Amino acid sequence: MASHGSALSELEAFLQRAPPNWNPSGHAHNNPMALAHAALEWLRESGDEHFLFLRTILELARRQQQQQQSSTSKFTPHEEELLFHCITGCRMVALWQYQSKFSTPWLQTLRDFFMMLGFEPAAQQQFQSPPRLITSRTLQMACFSTSVALWKRGWNAQQEQLSKQQQQHPQNSATTSNDTAVVTTPTPQEESLMQAMAHISTTCLGGNNSAIAQILLHPLQGPDDLLSRLQALISSQQSVESAALYLQALVTEFVGKSAISYRLPLEYHKAAHRSFERESGSLTKALQC
Repeated sequence: MASHGSALSELEAFLQRAPPNWNPSGHAHNNPMALAHAALEWLRESGDEHFLFLRTILELARRQQQQQQSSTSKFTPHEEELLFHCITGCRMVALWQYQSKFSTPWLQTLRDFFMMLGFEPAAQQQFQSPPRLITSRTLQMACFSTSVALWKRGWNAQQEQLSKQQQQHPQNSATTSNDTAVVTTPTPQEESLMQAMAHISTTCLGGNNSAIAQILLHPLQGPDDLLSRLQALISSQQSVESAALYLQALVTEFVGKSAISYRLPLEYHKAAHRSFERESGSLTKALQC
């Protein structure tokens, strides 16, 4: 697949083609909805090699920004549904192939990108204009759940890495094994997408000078930084509702019963819960917010 054409057109065409080895039962073969869902599932499972989910999100965002003064800028129900599936598709691909395929900077940029998209309704409220991309609570919560899931997936990454290194090489904690190696340099395609995400984030938050942009646009440095910025967002009447929703999603993802598939053993979730609640003190800080 080419990566330089219209991602939306490419995705639409993809959803009309039967995925490899698709063997539907009954009348599903003639059902366009069943075909589209099977194609989406295959794209997620295959790892979305050409970043089609993310490229479609970026294209829709650019289109909405270009058409902001037009009466035709609103999404159709079909486009809103596609956007939802692209957001959740990004989440699944990133979680299921975390660090085995993607660089750490790209994963962190993706995590923060979805957080910023979720704050678009609050940012646009400052200018007394409706959101152009995240036009419903469903889309906003899809963005927030994707962001917090990526936070959870990387929460204990550094500690896990150090622990495995020390177990394998007690005298040399700097040595890593192939299966725990962390990719720190983005690929050229990741770099290009990171730049595109940065541009869209700035525009969605109303430019560099908006109050929310000044809090969120700088790269997040870790859990304490995240909670400090959420505290600042909650202190603002303009962003308090969105910040509360994000905090609720964060606490629920760590402490509650997650509905998101990580394809990791139960022990991983217990460790993340324990770290969030006790070891890092993040639960207490979140509740103080």
